[in-house]
Amino acid sequence: MVLTIKTFIATMKINGTYPYRKFFLFYTIMSVIVSISGVLTTHITGEISKAALGFDKDVIFNFLFIMALIFVIKALASGASTFFLGRHKGKIEYGFKKNFARHFLYLPFSQFEKKNSGEALSIFANDLPPAINFVTDGSLRMISDIITQKSDKVYTNQLGA
Repeated sequence: MVLTIKTFIATMKINGTYPYRKFFLFYTIMSVIVSISGVLTTHITGEISKAALGFDKDVIFNFLFIMALIFVIKALASGASTFFLGRHKGKIEYGFKKNFARHFLYLPFSQFEKKNSGEALSIFANDLPPAINFVTDGSLRMISDIITQKSDKVYTNQLGA
């Protein structure tokens, strides 16, 4: 796991995405907020059910207010992370394509005699977009999923204790 993270950071440095570490930190914090708000919503839903059994209107309204506040916080965090993800995805995509084009332009002419002329274009059109999607969408979604899984596990363990 540590080797994978080191490799990912080294790849970010090579591809020029290392300056986006603040964005990755921001996205991780927003993922934590969204994940914790999901767990709190589940917990409060259970508490509302308990209060409904006792017909305690004041407690129910207090929990509904807290739940609405959590939904607003979750929506703002999710919206901010989606907005900044779209913004930085374009920058990262441009960086990848610029690095590929720079590499392609500095290849010696003898390299082109050995290979088909369409090979580089094929790599640019077919292989580069999945790599970009992995770095921008896949890795960030993986971080978000891990955070959600861990927060759900902590909440479930707390229920069992």
